Parts: sequence; C-alpha cells; structure tokens
Amino acid sequence: MSSGVIQIRVKELGIKKVLNNYPPRIVTSKYGVIRVNTNAYKQLKRWLGGNIVANAPNARDDLFGWLRTWNGELWLFRVATDAYVDFDPAHVLEYVRSLIPEWDEIRAGSLYGKGVYMLEGARYAEGVWGVRGNGVVKGIWLRTGDDGYTAIRIRPFYLFPKEISAIILPNSVSRRLHVSSRTILERVRQDVDASLATLKTFDIEPLKDLPVPFTVINNLARKVRGFANYWRQFSQVYGSNAYALAITLGRVLTTTSGETRERVANLLVELTAYPRDFIEVYSQVEKTVPRELVVEGGEE
Repeated sequence: MSSGVIQIRVKELGIKKVLNNYPPRIVTSKYGVIRVNTNAYKQLKRWLGGNIVANAPNARDDLFGWLRTWNGELWLFRVATDAYVDFDPAHVLEYVRSLIPEWDEIRAGSLYGKGVYMLEGARYAEGVWGVRGNGVVKGIWLRTGDDGYTAIRIRPFYLFPKEISAIILPNSVSRRLHVSSRTILERVRQDVDASLATLKTFDIEPLKDLPVPFTVINNLARKVRGFANYWRQFSQVYGSNAYALAITLGRVLTTTSGETRERVANLLVELTAYPRDFIEVYSQVEKTVPRELVVEGGEE
C-alpha cells in the first residue's frame, strides 16, 4: 500500500452526515470532516444503495475506504472491496511508454499527456503518444488512476492537426479493472497491441458516404456542449456526413476535460464502430431545435 494511506472498513468510519459541497464532504465519528473524491463518492453511493448515512453502518465487511492527505486536507479517495488491486498509475504509464518507445508525445488542444498527478486525493496518470504520417497522427491515449473508478483505459485515435480533432476509434477492450496484480500488465500489453492493430487497419474514409440527417445533429447538440458551433464549421467543409460528424465530436473532445471528455470519447467509439446504427439511434425526431442551430431562413 502507498505510504501515508489509511485503509478502513466503511462501516467503521461512522458516517454521520453528508455536507452539501463540491467536491462532497462527509462527517465521520472517527476522522471528523473529510473530503471525498468525486469518483469515490459515486462508488460510495453505489455500494450503499444511494443512502450513505443510513446504510453505512451495515456496509459489507469487505467494503473499504482509502484515505490520503492532499493539500492539507484528509480525502477519502477510493471506495472498493478488498478484491481491488492497488496498482501504481506511474507504473502503468511507464510500461505503456516502453511498448511504443519511438512515438512522440502528442498535444491536441486540452488533450495531452499530463504524466502523474494528484487530484482530490487520488493519483492519476495520463499519456498521449503518436506517430505522424500523411497529414494524420495515429495515436494512443492512456488514462488511469487509483480512485477505484477510473481503471485503466487505452484508446487508439486519429488526430487531424489542422482541425485539432482527435477521433477515438473502436477497440476490443477499453477499460481494465484492477483485479489481478499478476496479469494486469499483460492485459495492458494486449490493449496496446489491439490499439496498434486498429490504427493499422481502420479506414475512416467510408464515413464520407454516410449522410447524417439534421435530427442527428439536433439531438447531439442537446447532449454535447459546443457541438453545434463546430458542426457549422466542419459540415461546410466536408458536408453533412458521418465523417464531418466524427471530426466535430473529435474537436469537442480536444476542447473539454473530465467526465465530459469521457462521454464524448464513448460517443466517438459508438460512431466509428457502428456508424449506421449510431445514425439510426440519434435520428429520433425532436420537436425543437437548439438556438445554436437555428439560422435565418433555416429550420425552426
């Protein structure tokens, strides 16, 4: 276990009250007021059926909380069962880097390798690497953390530098849980190999042949902030097709962070893996049009 980390059964924390702050704080009989990592809070609610105060005394015996001091405050940074494997994010970052030693570090807007860092008491690692050729960067994006929620995610992507758009491609596995210290690096290697295979064989050009109805754009504009403005820009260049849609979502991805970026990344995987199904699902008619999509003489 990492130095300075406290592991304690959730039922022994003595949770008395949840304070309405962000990130959340909880009042405990054992440690007083402690901060809670946002992702750990999600896990705590899930394990305790949503009612943290009432259900904490009856928590499973193998349900633990991990605490660490960060910025002068005590943080509950992870909630998991004793099956969780505490694996150093820095080790994962170094291992993936060793598998692609000739690749360059890549930055696309707000998407770049932050290395190892701490946030809300948890330790994270992020790496973005790629190789350039024919105007496109083929890359791998790694993100991992020890908050019991982030797991290990390895994603292949195409980066279009001119558009500052990173299009996440489908992969056989994109999320590895911390379940075995003996096999975790082997599984990471498999994910890197799968990403390299995707980058070698994936063809994005057929997306240009798939028209995208306006209802798709309307629906996505409701879900993804900033989407409408980028769609205006890229659809004028590439037309109203799935290729322009991918470029647009990829640009949103490089201008956002956190959970918003994760949601956009998942949308891109759905689009690139099953473009026709994606278009069909998001073609359901909505009654109104977001203001950003309304133009003079256009649809109302």
